[in-house]
Amino acid sequence: MANLPETSSFDANVNELLTSDLVLGGPSGPANAGPQNLTNRTRWLFDQVNVLASDITTIDGEIATINGQISTINGQITSINANLASINGQLPLLAPIANPNFTGSPTAPTPGALVNNGQLATTAYLFNWYALKNSPIFTGVPAGPTASPGTSTTQFATTAFVNRGTSIGTNGYRLLPDNMVEQWGFANPNGGGITVTFPTSFPTACLAVEAISVAGGAVQTWLGANPGASSFNLHNSGGTSFWRAIGY
Repeated sequence: MANLPETSSFDANVNELLTSDLVLGGPSGPANAGPQNLTNRTRWLFDQVNVLASDITTIDGEIATINGQISTINGQITSINANLASINGQLPLLAPIANPNFTGSPTAPTPGALVNNGQLATTAYLFNWYALKNSPIFTGVPAGPTASPGTSTTQFATTAFVNRGTSIGTNGYRLLPDNMVEQWGFANPNGGGITVTFPTSFPTACLAVEAISVAGGAVQTWLGANPGASSFNLHNSGGTSFWRAIGY
């Protein structure tokens, strides 16, 4: 004997073995027609049950996911309700808009420097205001006394102090931005040596002096001993020399 082949189909009919049918075996024999129909239907029902079982498993997983999301939402609702309860409990403590009576250490935005309007003035603003009185921020063209040349203190330096000096010409001096003093001039030793006095004395010391002959050529120019704060010695072999000094 052999097993009937199974086909996953729901056969429309189940064949009846009639008295007139020949009893022939085999998959296509009349004796096996009815059992074949039942076998196919059984296979079809089995397959449908498997599909339904798989769908049910998928649905169960989706239901579990939904239940987890519902649980999360319930937790969030619980948190929101707690926040609302806290807010409702604090509402009676809020100060009214008109004539509020603050307690503790209320805070507010600090106005900018020199603000002059109806904004609240915080302690930080008042502190900055007093600081500005000691360290004011000037506007316009403020003026002040000009310090003496070579002054090195915390006194204000006016533009006249920074740009102090004589007009550029035959002899002169000027105060450089780094507080160094530059001086220059012409002198004529007439082939000998002379003491050249600076247009203004260096406040501390003269660092260096250089000199050249205006005539050029074979005329030589040289310096004497180390220059002092107020003068230096100049020599040449004839004519006029130009000199330049730097100091502080």
